[in-house]
Amino acid sequence: MGVVFGAVYLRYGRVMPLVIAHFLLDAVAFLAFPLVLRLTGVSALIGG
Repeated sequence: MGVVFGAVYLRYGRVMPLVIAHFLLDAVAFLAFPLVLRLTGVSALIGG
């Protein structure tokens, strides 16, 4: 992701779209992680 974000920065020279994209990626990963654990049955293995 650093290479992609670096390329986007070099192309457009703006940081705020990258900050927003990083936040959205983190938010989706944080919210989807428990769902993926539940759907795959892994949460039972780690005490969830």
